[in-house]
Order: sequence, then structure tokens, then C-alpha cells
Amino acid sequence: MALAKPPPIENFELFLENNLKNGSKVISYTSKYLTKPGDNYGSCMLAVTANIKHSNGLNEILELVVKMPPTNELYWKIFEPQRTCLTENLVYNVLIPILKQIQLDAKITNNDDLLNVFPKCYGTRISLLSDTNIVDKNAILILENLVSLGYKVADRLESFDYKHTIIALRDLAKFHALPMSLRILKPKIFKENIMPYLRRFDITKNFGKDLNDKLIKNAKKDIESLKDFSSEAFMKKVDYFIDNSCKYMANTNECEDSLFTTIAHYDFWVNNMMFLYDKDENPVKIKILDFQIAQYESLAHDVIFFIFTSVKSELIQEQYDHFLKVYYDEFTKCLLLLGCDTSGYSFEKFMDEIKRIAPVQFFHIISMFKIIFIEKHGLPDDFSDMNENTLDNENAYSDKYFNKLKEFLKFYTKRGYLEC
Repeated sequence: MALAKPPPIENFELFLENNLKNGSKVISYTSKYLTKPGDNYGSCMLAVTANIKHSNGLNEILELVVKMPPTNELYWKIFEPQRTCLTENLVYNVLIPILKQIQLDAKITNNDDLLNVFPKCYGTRISLLSDTNIVDKNAILILENLVSLGYKVADRLESFDYKHTIIALRDLAKFHALPMSLRILKPKIFKENIMPYLRRFDITKNFGKDLNDKLIKNAKKDIESLKDFSSEAFMKKVDYFIDNSCKYMANTNECEDSLFTTIAHYDFWVNNMMFLYDKDENPVKIKILDFQIAQYESLAHDVIFFIFTSVKSELIQEQYDHFLKVYYDEFTKCLLLLGCDTSGYSFEKFMDEIKRIAPVQFFHIISMFKIIFIEKHGLPDDFSDMNENTLDNENAYSDKYFNKLKEFLKFYTKRGYLEC
């Protein structure tokens, strides 16, 4: 069954023309859904092909992505566009230009050292009304379509190999180090221009108690179904760490400054990055997407969440410490290039921070497995049909999901991350 007709983009031509400037005109455009149900929840993503006529008489075809708040009422409520749209707009309109300038000021010219992971932005709005700060369903973010440039998104049902993992970790480290340098070297700019949009975001608070209880109950049921983890003693640990995770997420007080606090992406997994490949199909560049729930937090949240949701389990077993060292080396190298004192950032302190945050991420990670490993036959054809029961279809999960869950629990236990 074909996807339903995408929603209209109100006043799109005039808005794009105003952002292109120089008298450029939108002659026509077409749109279609960019993603399928199950590949994106927090927004409606449209692929738009716009025919542009420039003031010099030349025509250009612009391949764009238009990101809109979710059309599904459940996901509008859960993802709270009044917070998430404003945060993402901040990233594109304020943060990215500042980060580019920081690198220029530091005279970083080596391409391997530069952070270049953001798609080009063609404009943002929160409403058709010019005198409001309330986000409504006419909010849009317009980005270049990375697919037209050769970038690809991975299959969420397949985890990353070594090469993808290394590229992602190195640029994640730069993404963390740059805002941290801003906080350290220019605290006034960071506090006044960035921090107001980065308060902690508890996505579960909009689920409601019934849905939250259901998600927790299902997670426990899945764990208990695994032969090696069904003991009463282990399930008590599961209870404790799920409760601990939920309490941490529910604490939306401003995060206190510490050695490792920066801007955390907080949703850094397979579907929120795209890779460019060489002629031999080796990944060579990455773009990072979806900054809706970015928040001021410990960088360890992103590192832990990425590795366990997005990297092959056998690689985690073999290369976990190596992956952490790769990230750490790139992070401290970037801080040094930016003129920051790194004498306090020992590898031992970094590993302590990973161990502190890993238990907090426990429920976040196992909940994400339900999203990542739902089989495509278990999803509806239309976004409007997505509901709270979508992730509760037992027939929509293969052995991939249960194997991933089992390997995760084994590794967390082995590393001492589940010690009360």
C-alpha cells in the first residue's frame, strides 16, 4: 500500500524565496514523504524538489528536506514541539555559526580536525504568524537533501561495523568539544545565547502513567523471557535500574556544570546520521541530524547510547575500550586545538564518567531497542496509524531484538554497570 499524500507546506514558496534572497523565485515544487513509519517519530519529514529561477535568469533544481512537527497527535504530545522545534532552530540559527567561527578563530584548517557534520540550512520558522513565539503545525525547518549529495542512512535493523563506528565517534567527540570550549572560553555567550534552549527534556513525561507503566512492564517481560536473566535476584536489579533511569530523566532541573558537561545530542543513533562513501563503499564522511532533544548534559550519555544502540554486539565485546579511547583522544585533541587546558581531562576521569552515566542510560537503551529492532512488517503504511500499540506487537520482533537485548545485559553485567 502506498503512503498517504504528504501534508501541504503552507506558504512554502514565499518563505523559501525570502531565505534565498537576491530575487530568486520558486517556479514550482513537489513533495513526498522522506521517511517511512518506524524510521522517524518526532517529526514529519518531506523530500521536496524545488524549481528555482534566479535573478540572473538561470534555473536551478534544489533538492531539499522540509522538517515539520509530527502530524500524528500522539507524537505531537510526546515530542512537545514548543521545546523541540525551538531547540533545533537554535542549533541551526545560532549554535552552528558560532561553532564555525570558533574553529576559524582557532585557525583550524586541517579537514580531519574540522567539524563539518551539519547539513546546509535554508531557513526555519515556528508559525505563519510573525509576532508569536508559539510553535504551531506550520513550523518548518528546511535543509539540503543529503541523499542528492550521495549520503545514505543505514538500515536501522543492521548495526554499524568498525569503520562507521570510528567515524561517528570522532565527529561526536568534536561535536562535544566545540560547545564545551565555548562554555569554558566564552561563558557569557554560552549562558545567554545557548543555555536557555537546552534545559533537560524528559520525553516520558508526556506519555502518561498508563503508557509509561506499560513500557516498563513490557521491558521487564522481555528481559525475564531470556534464559540467563530470569532469576529473582537479577530482576530486582532490573527494577532498581529502571527506576533509577526514570528518576534521572524526570529530574528536569538545570544540569550543573561539571568537567564533562556540554551539549549532548541525546538521540545519537543509526537513523540520526548519514554517511558518504567512496568508490569502494567505504564510509568517508558523516552528517549528524535531528537536534530536537539536544540538552546540556554529560557527554557520556551520547557515547554510551550510541555504542550500545548502534554498534554490532560482537564489536562491542572486542573493541569497547578501544572505541572509548578513540573518542577520548579526539575529544582532548579538539579541546587543545581550541586553546583549552586539558590537564584535568585524564582518561581515568573519563572512564569514571562513563561508569557513572552507564546505569542512568539503562532504560533509555533497552527502550530504544524496541524502536530500532521492530520489523518493517510490524509497522503501518501511514503515519496517522502510528499509536501507543505500535511497539507492543510481539510478532513484530525477530531474534535480532532478543539477541541484542541479551548481549547488552551480558556486557553491562560484565562491566559492573548493574551493581546497586
